[in-house]
Amino acid sequence: MIMTTKDVSAAFGIDARTVRRWHKAGMRQVSPGKYQAKDAVAFYSECIYARETDSEAIKAAKIGYWINRARREAIAADLAEGIRMPINEVKRAWVWRANEMSNGLGSLTLRAAPLLANKPLDEVSAILDEHMAEICDKYARPGRYTPAPDEGTNG
Repeated sequence: MIMTTKDVSAAFGIDARTVRRWHKAGMRQVSPGKYQAKDAVAFYSECIYARETDSEAIKAAKIGYWINRARREAIAADLAEGIRMPINEVKRAWVWRANEMSNGLGSLTLRAAPLLANKPLDEVSAILDEHMAEICDKYARPGRYTPAPDEGTNG
């Protein structure tokens, strides 16, 4: 059976660049970007599985490969199930929230000043409390990285 680079990549859970590296390392091509399935399996087996004749360094490298691959698969499964979150997405979302809070607080004086003119202290306090509560509600709203507390919890 003839396989394309994309087919080999999908079959072994590797990227196309790795398939090209395999070819450079000796995996035979039928034609550019096309491989016999049996050749790909044989090359995979030869390169990945430990043999009696492998040096200790090669055996350690192969074990390292499998450990890292298992780790990547576990991370991918955790991401898919929502157990883990990509750190860059979390950082981006929280920077956005922090900017919202900063902008809300920065514009508070401009928005509230006309409402506060010639008001008694208790009304000024109530107006400011209302505007601060609005800013806090926007900042603390539920989102992908800030889920709403479960019912019945104190969160």
